[in-house]
Amino acid sequence: MYKLLIIGFLSILLFSCEKPVEYSPVPQITFSELSLLDTVEAELDNPIKRVKVQFDFIDGDGDLGLSKADTFGDFGPGKKYYYNLTFSVFEKKNDKWILNEKTKPYFRFQNISKQSTSNKVLKGYMSVDVDFLKNIGFADTIRLDFFIYDRALHKSNVASTPEIYLYE
Repeated sequence: MYKLLIIGFLSILLFSCEKPVEYSPVPQITFSELSLLDTVEAELDNPIKRVKVQFDFIDGDGDLGLSKADTFGDFGPGKKYYYNLTFSVFEKKNDKWILNEKTKPYFRFQNISKQSTSNKVLKGYMSVDVDFLKNIGFADTIRLDFFIYDRALHKSNVASTPEIYLYE
C-alpha cells in the first residue's frame, strides 16, 4: 500500500508539471481599443483631436523598450531603430485607403523588460496618444497602422485600428 501511494504521488507530481508555453522572440501585437478626445495642445494652444490607441503585446524573449541610454549604434538619433513604435496614417478618399506620406507619428517607449525572473515572456497592453491638429488637411476618415521593434531589432506584425472619424 505504501509503494502504491508513493507511485501515485510521483505520477501526480510528474504529470502536473506542464512545460511553460513558449512564444516567438518576434513581438506580436493586437489592436484592442480606441478613444477620441477633442482637446488643446499644451504648447501652442491649437485645437487637436487626440486618438488614444490601446494594443496588446506579447514578446517571447522579453526585450521590449529602450532605456534613455540606448542612443548609440542602431538606436541613435536619426537611425531606423531610434523609435520603437511607428504609426502610418491612411486617409479614406473615394472609398480607397491612401497613405499620408507627410504624417508618420513615431514614439519611443521605455524598457519594460522583467529584470529578476527566469521567464522572460512579456505580455501586456500599451496605450498611446496620437494627436492630429484640427482643420489641417486630413480627410474625415483615417485609419492607423502600427508596429513595434524590440531591442533585437525584430519587427512585430502590423496591426490596424478601425476607421476613425476625425471630424463629425
